[in-house]
Order: sequence, then structure tokens, then C-alpha cells
Amino acid sequence: PSQAETMATSNTLGTMLRSLPRFSSRLRRRADMFMPLSSNFRTRPFSSEAADATEDEYGKMDSDGKSYIFDEFTLESGTVLKQAEIRYKTFGELNEKGDNCVLVFHALTGNAAVDEWWAPLLGEGKLFDTSKYMVFCANILGSCYGSTGPNDINPGTQERYGMEFPPVTVRDSVRSQKAILDSLGVNHIRFAMGGSLGGMLTLEWGLEYGDTVDSL
Repeated sequence: PSQAETMATSNTLGTMLRSLPRFSSRLRRRADMFMPLSSNFRTRPFSSEAADATEDEYGKMDSDGKSYIFDEFTLESGTVLKQAEIRYKTFGELNEKGDNCVLVFHALTGNAAVDEWWAPLLGEGKLFDTSKYMVFCANILGSCYGSTGPNDINPGTQERYGMEFPPVTVRDSVRSQKAILDSLGVNHIRFAMGGSLGGMLTLEWGLEYGDTVDSL
């Protein structure tokens, strides 16, 4: 929006808030904050430095990784996905006991590439220490980075799922990833963590499989 449009919107919002019946004095003071914008509002040119700062924080976004394919995966809704595929990545080596796994969950628009979007945390001597842990991250069901989602072919119809793709819950994603970890020989997890949606997945893991993880 233009400067004039922004000022008009700000003044209108302030006026509307102040005119509401039984508006508390505290909220009236907050409404007053909208009013001075017309006199104080200034614009600055968008610099090249600012443009660099807005570069995609996720880094390289692709569907690279390994795949685990379920013959059938039953969602929490009862819907059965046939030939459901989960794309995942591991970093570091699993020890003989299978108890040195670190589980990382990505955000809603992320993928399995921890080495891209959380690169500063991954590597020897870092939080996700690959000299001590096997770090695991999988692309959630319904995403577009390798795991089965709306853009994939429905084996039953041989057409893309599109809008017919079933709802996938946080619990569905957690249970699918637990099956993959079991197949890899993971017996225990040192810690699990994630940001945004990944945080919800972390909490769900604690609810479903709390006895398998030391900390969240």
C-alpha cells in the first residue's frame, strides 16, 4: 500500500477503536497509538542489504534423501494410504546399541535437510554433534519434499490426489516416523526438538513415545 493508504488505514483504525462503547481506558491509550502515524510516518528505500537479509532462511529446498515406503499406512482418521512414502535424512552413525539418535522435526514449510536450515547446529562439537549422535529428520506426510502428498499419484485411481488427499494429523506424522526409526534399529532417542510445527511434533512424540526419549 502507498504511504497515504497506510496513514488512512491507521487513522481509521484508531478512530474506530476509540469510539467503541465501554472501551477501557487502557485500550483507549492503545488506540491512541494508531493516531500519530500520519505525522510521524516516514518511508525508507529498500536497500540491497535488506534484500540480502530476506534471503530464504531454509537454504536449498529439495526432496533429496532416502525413502521409506509403507505398503499401507492407516491415518488417525481411518483412511488408508497405500504405498505411502516418507523422505528422510540421517547425519552421523547409529551406534551398536541404537541409543544415540537425535530426532529433529521440521517446520510446516520445511524438509528433511537439517544441514540446510539448521546448519549452524549440525556437525562435530555442535548441538547436533554428528561425532556422537545419529541425527534423523523426515519430511512429514502431506508435504511436497519427497513424502506422499496432494501432488502424488493415488495408486487407487492412477490420478493425482489433489484436493482428495486426506487430512494428516500431527500424530500421523509422528507415528510414521516412529516406524522408520524402528526399521533403522533405533532403540532410544537422546533428545527430540523442532521449531513451529516441529515443536508440536516434538510434544506429540513425548505423549506417544515418552519412554523412548531422554528429553524434549
